[in-house]
Amino acid sequence: MARSLTVRVAGVAFGVELIFAVAIPVAYLRLFNIERGEDRTPVLAIVAALYLVRTAALVGYLAWLLRPIERWLADSSPSADLTRRAARAAYDTPLLFPIVWATTWLLFYLPVTLSLQRWFSDQIPLSARAGEATVLVGLSCFTAALPLSYAILSWLLGPIAGRISLSLRERGLPLPGRRLSLRARLVVLSLSLITAPTSWMGVHAYMSQAWTAQRDLAARAGLLADALARELARSPDRAVWEAAARSLSTPLDLVAVATTDGAIVVNGDAKRELAAASGLRSRFARARSRAPADAVLDPSAQRALAYRSTSTAVALVISQQPDRDRGGELITLLLFALVALSWAPICAVFLAGSIAGPLGRIRAVVTQIVALGDVEKLGRVPIFHRDELGELAQGVNEMIDRLQASAERIRRYGEDREQALAVAARRAAELDAVLDNMVEGVFACDRNGAVTHMNVAGLRLRELSSAAAVSRAPVGAGLEPVHPDGRPFSPAELPLLRALAGEVIVEEDGVLESPGNHRPVFLRSSAAPIREANGAIAGAVAVARDVTEVADFDRLKDEFIRVAAHELKTPVAIL
Repeated sequence: MARSLTVRVAGVAFGVELIFAVAIPVAYLRLFNIERGEDRTPVLAIVAALYLVRTAALVGYLAWLLRPIERWLADSSPSADLTRRAARAAYDTPLLFPIVWATTWLLFYLPVTLSLQRWFSDQIPLSARAGEATVLVGLSCFTAALPLSYAILSWLLGPIAGRISLSLRERGLPLPGRRLSLRARLVVLSLSLITAPTSWMGVHAYMSQAWTAQRDLAARAGLLADALARELARSPDRAVWEAAARSLSTPLDLVAVATTDGAIVVNGDAKRELAAASGLRSRFARARSRAPADAVLDPSAQRALAYRSTSTAVALVISQQPDRDRGGELITLLLFALVALSWAPICAVFLAGSIAGPLGRIRAVVTQIVALGDVEKLGRVPIFHRDELGELAQGVNEMIDRLQASAERIRRYGEDREQALAVAARRAAELDAVLDNMVEGVFACDRNGAVTHMNVAGLRLRELSSAAAVSRAPVGAGLEPVHPDGRPFSPAELPLLRALAGEVIVEEDGVLESPGNHRPVFLRSSAAPIREANGAIAGAVAVARDVTEVADFDRLKDEFIRVAAHELKTPVAIL
């Protein structure tokens, strides 16, 4: 059983999309610096669940759009209304479905980021820029998915739309559906191809700056923690620890000392800061269980915690980034984006014009060919560029040249044909006059055994009024000829059919019952095949002469001889 159209379209479209659907979550994890396996698991679970729900909804929507085409393909004789609805679906689906498909990618990662910020903030720290970055990721996915989905659906549904358009043309119906000009498609394609990489590179640069600052912050906290750890190793005295912590502290760095179980004993500000940051505290506890020295990032609050464990205590540093003008950074990013986005439409419009303009000239010439019908008055298409469009224009010009040459040949052929038809009609009239004045009946048939010609004598033999009564009739239709000894003719023994098999029949007798008075008609027939120039049999011709009078004369002669012989024998018998 052949696969349905929906299964085939969905299989190809979502099969191609699956490659990107697997790659984008990996980029999302790297973008937000989610590196640990236990942190990646909930993210991938959320992404997989959303992808399954979204794909099921899109497949359902696609099946609804393609339902008229499925019905048209299944119906051996579709109605005009069904054909119109199928055509509308074939032309509208490549326009409507990509918009919905791309919109789902625009919104796809917003619930992922919101879920991580709401339910996994303690486990998975996200940057304060996560919202803006997610919007840029969605924008890049949208502009990448839009041309890809349009190209896939146009490739899959284009042949079917062509079939439906031919069916509409046969019915004399106009094409339904939305029309999108080539210029508009080129503008959208150009904008998408420019916006997708620009957005992706922009979000990568935006987040790279944030993570670079976080790593620098962690490195600074680590240096302070190393210095404090050296002081802790020199002396177990808490007063020395407090002095070292005060000397290393800055307005942006809280330097503290904690016991081996994690309780802060030096610097109450650091203790209060860590107590207020539950996420940072839990990540610090997990880090200490894995390694004696490490750094923990809290990108949402732009903080970093570095610790170094010694035999007597733990050196702890909480560093914070200085306040930054995030609004100014966003404005700078938007300005760069606006430069690209303002440049993109201008390039797209000029690109579309350079492609659609020559195509419009070609379309105008083709329309002129259809409208005028007189190719002698057609102009030529100017060639703007030496590329595929220029070659297309050159091809159209060559087509016009050939059309004009063909028109001249057709005109001359028409004149020659009229002359040939006149000669053929005159010769046919002469041949009909000759055949109609023959005493013998003449019959002709084609290679299929259908009678194509019968002269007047043949009509009289069959007591018919006109040749139209037997035109294209099978050989022997309505006849039951017999041999002179009374045996009926089998179909294979008929002279015309034997001649079609390549046999030549000369002077063969037969008896036919007259349709009018049911009296026997004695015929003497000859037949031969009609061959083409290559020797193939194209038909057969038979000539039949009514010899009923001769047969009656022979019968009377035989009776006279028989009676005379009998009479002559009687006197001899008396003697």
